[in-house]
Amino acid sequence: MLNRLRAAEKRQQVHRLRKVLTNPNRFKGDERRYSGNITFEKDLFGRKVILTRHIRIRQLFHYIQARGITCCLHVSSDNLKARATLITLDGRGICCTFRRRGHKQQTTGEGAFNELLMVLKEVDCTFNLSLLNKATAHGMAALKYGTSLIKSMRQPRRTFLMAVDELKSSGGAGCVQVINKDEEMVVTAYVYKGEARSFVSLKEGYLESCSSAGKLLTELDEGSRCVTYRLDELDALNEASFSITNLRIVDEEPFLDDRNAFNSTEEFLEPFYRHPNLRDTFLYDALSPREQQAMDIDVAYGACVRRTVDSFSHRINPFWGRM
Repeated sequence: MLNRLRAAEKRQQVHRLRKVLTNPNRFKGDERRYSGNITFEKDLFGRKVILTRHIRIRQLFHYIQARGITCCLHVSSDNLKARATLITLDGRGICCTFRRRGHKQQTTGEGAFNELLMVLKEVDCTFNLSLLNKATAHGMAALKYGTSLIKSMRQPRRTFLMAVDELKSSGGAGCVQVINKDEEMVVTAYVYKGEARSFVSLKEGYLESCSSAGKLLTELDEGSRCVTYRLDELDALNEASFSITNLRIVDEEPFLDDRNAFNSTEEFLEPFYRHPNLRDTFLYDALSPREQQAMDIDVAYGACVRRTVDSFSHRINPFWGRM
């Protein structure tokens, strides 16, 4: 006789696995909030994945701090099952999150940056970087240090536009996010000094205007919500910021807008990128990160099939035995 409680538990496990397979960019914690709000440039230097060992990290960090670069750096390691995201503003770290499988809580702040430095030493550590403008950096800081206000969305487009206008009229800095019922970020607006500087969508990337961002909200399901994060005190960032190197000399005139200072992220990273040679490939690249990801998906799919079969006894073939 089928145990109903056991069957219910199996159905919940199958439901979670299906979300992993069909929805890899789900909204999960601060680390997902930071990396999920940034549009990274794809196929840098003609490669799908850039490994950290091919980047002169020490020189890159010194350059970011010395020239006052505002950017987002994201690293991850399959060996450690860890990922970390660092946000810099004028060359100083303002937000950093670190998450590793098996840890109940994620690390934030300067402690997370120290963990990030340890992940960089892993052979399989992947690297990505995106140049940001000041509005985006302050909006990301508002996710951690700001106050939040949640509104229901009976009229999604109107609610989103009104939330942006309210944040603009206050003259502060922050961001407005629309999250659907599956905890996916549909669109994000960054506001700085009374102006909406940038809009980003996970599917469309950077958007041209607030109206184009509002068009994505016309067909939202019930359960979606609009969240406003407001950074009331900009001076609080100075107390929370930390140095990413031991360098003491900093350029007095940092770039005003790092997204427009360079034509592309690839142009910015060109002096710090080391093209892999054949010896390096034979020593380390036994299995590429993309192949490892395909294997992980196959394993998750197999677990999903096995648990589905176990949950419904009428699908078990007695001649094949238990899958």
